[in-house]
Amino acid sequence: MRWVPWYVPHPLARSNRTKMPRKAALLAILLFVPASCGDGDPVSTAESRGYQSPGRSLRRECVNTRLFDESLILAAGEPRLESFDEFLLGEQVWILGETIAPAGWRRIPWAPTLERARLQLPSAGGVRVHIEAEYLAKSGMLPRDDDPTPKPGECVIARGWITRVRVERAQESLKLDYLARSEALRTLMGPLDSQERVMPREISFRGDSRRSIGFPAPTELVYEVTLPVAAQLDFGMARSNLYLASTADGLRSRVAPQGQVLFSVSVETEDGEVTEVWSGGIPANASNLFSDTSVDLSRWSGELVRLHIRIDTSQEDSQAGTAFGYLAEPLIWSAKEDLRPNLILVVLDTLRADRLGCYDYERAKTPHLDKLAQEGVLFKDTMSASSWTLPSHASIFTSTFPSQHGLWNDQRLPDSLDTVAEVLSDAGYRTAAITGHGFVKPAHGFARGFESFWGASVEAQETFDLCASWIAEQAAPYFLFAHTYQVHSPYDPAPEYRDGLVRPYDGPLGESVTLKDHKFGGNGNPPSEADIRYISDLYDAEVREVDDALGRFIERLEAQGELENTLLIVTSDHGEEFFEHGAAAHGRSLYQDQLHVPLIVYWKGHFEGGPAVEHTVHLVDIAPTLTKAAGLPAPPAWVGVPLGSEDGLGERPLYTPMLTRWSGRQTQGLQAVSVRLGSLKYVDYPAGLRPFDAIKGPALFDLSTDPFERNNLIDEESAARWAARAAQLRKRYPLLGEANSVQISAEELRELEMLGYAGSE
Repeated sequence: MRWVPWYVPHPLARSNRTKMPRKAALLAILLFVPASCGDGDPVSTAESRGYQSPGRSLRRECVNTRLFDESLILAAGEPRLESFDEFLLGEQVWILGETIAPAGWRRIPWAPTLERARLQLPSAGGVRVHIEAEYLAKSGMLPRDDDPTPKPGECVIARGWITRVRVERAQESLKLDYLARSEALRTLMGPLDSQERVMPREISFRGDSRRSIGFPAPTELVYEVTLPVAAQLDFGMARSNLYLASTADGLRSRVAPQGQVLFSVSVETEDGEVTEVWSGGIPANASNLFSDTSVDLSRWSGELVRLHIRIDTSQEDSQAGTAFGYLAEPLIWSAKEDLRPNLILVVLDTLRADRLGCYDYERAKTPHLDKLAQEGVLFKDTMSASSWTLPSHASIFTSTFPSQHGLWNDQRLPDSLDTVAEVLSDAGYRTAAITGHGFVKPAHGFARGFESFWGASVEAQETFDLCASWIAEQAAPYFLFAHTYQVHSPYDPAPEYRDGLVRPYDGPLGESVTLKDHKFGGNGNPPSEADIRYISDLYDAEVREVDDALGRFIERLEAQGELENTLLIVTSDHGEEFFEHGAAAHGRSLYQDQLHVPLIVYWKGHFEGGPAVEHTVHLVDIAPTLTKAAGLPAPPAWVGVPLGSEDGLGERPLYTPMLTRWSGRQTQGLQAVSVRLGSLKYVDYPAGLRPFDAIKGPALFDLSTDPFERNNLIDEESAARWAARAAQLRKRYPLLGEANSVQISAEELRELEMLGYAGSE
């Protein structure tokens, strides 16, 4: 007997659907657009995620099977709320079934950034009143235990958390049930497309971001897939509690979920046999934290099966809507031996090339990076795509210039561009990112293609410890992206790394220096020579500290045998300026102190013990290097050339366009550009961008004789020629997709301010 094309739901789901109105089915019956990887007419990876990406640049055959990108043939759950329609209305006030305008609202202060609103209720005793509260703001703070309780005849609505409030008045008792507002519920579950289908989204718990869907329990998902040889199912799971708060006789108490959120996986074969292969639960005290599991499905290798993933709650959680279960990036992969290399990309944010011993810096104390350069291959002349973090990382991930990906302010990567993590994940690589957050975060699109994306502002040693722990758990070839802000301002190296580098100083600067706090960057009085030397020394000590942390990480890889078949790339996204041209920090110029970055590549038998590479390479070359090592073609939109290949290099112009952000309002968003051709480098800035710079207007430098860019060779004829060349490159590398703006939260803004990114500098 053959299966029917679509699943016939079990009686529970069928009975629920007959009772519920159309919008009620939003949470109970969720049908996804069929998508596939392989033969036939596939829907692209981005399209199956709900991204709008017409003209996707590359359609790939998937080796790993991401269940979120497959046909979900059933998602059924038993509704717990009395009326989903009422729950989702959100912007009306209901009293005794009658819709009224919220004219009775008045706002009173509640916490530093929140408000409460009070609505007068009918005074008749014993009447039952039902309210749909207006959504006042987007914040998500729960009511606090010490918040004032409602007065008799009042309903208190907490801004940003409560939309639906049920009020029952019976003589002198007053009962309030706080439930999550509909927008919060949709945020928990995932975004909706135009047909109200819930799609996976990036959910972050404690810095760990993963593509996930949240479900009110009980919910059952059914996928129909053909399992590979030695099939394994890996997924993350989490729970989030929706607290209930109530008042009775003027007293407030919180009712928190007490039981477990239960997960189970069953396999249904074509003959109808159903076998539960795994089950587990998450207790209430482990909420808001992803945990991982792996399920062995090798018994059914090569078979077409239906996977049932069920989320439920234990009997202790009997109240409606008190807990959500999350399913994070369920992935089917083959555990058979795979000889492709592991791939590790390390970006040491803000690290100048000329502050390492392997780049001939005499004061350097970087023995681990220097050793790696000797054992691997050192690229002496590597150009960044930008002089600050966001556009540079976008270029690393997509092998495109900033003029193509469009990230220069607070944008998100265009969905039409393939990231290196997406290409590798589709080809069977396990993927993870462990970052310092800041501008390297999911909101900007950097989590695409990563099964797990962890970001937090921590020391380099903790970052690399997390990397080593993740690697130790991997069986299949993996791609790991590691990123740290250790070298970035504020400069505050540990005491043991200052010894021998930080020279005696008795000036006004403290033990820790944040450049923006002292108005360094051309906006204040220039510092003294002693100040500059002290700041530079602190930077060197930070470089020493990150070298030590990276060295311990590499030693762990060697001890575990990981470097026997691992391509390791260590680089930076940009450098740092120390008043070589009148200012400090980065992001407002295109001089070599910010564009010349280190690049060291090690891969036993491939990039090993060779002479340093003298010709100029670019950070856009990293992504195609990784995919070539994995035996994969590069997407057609990528402009980089694999490292180690002479093809396509020659006299290629290296293009660094920049839309100015870290500047005064008059110059924000204006074009700046750098073009490298051999040893010649052309730069041009908007008028007024760098008033503190001794060099005004367009400039031309010969880096072979003037590495510090002091002697401007530009004249009228060369200015016109190089300006035309820059315009030609801008035309050759236009914007490839819409880079939509993202909103920065108050917490994220504080994090960026700590790194020196705040307002105009």
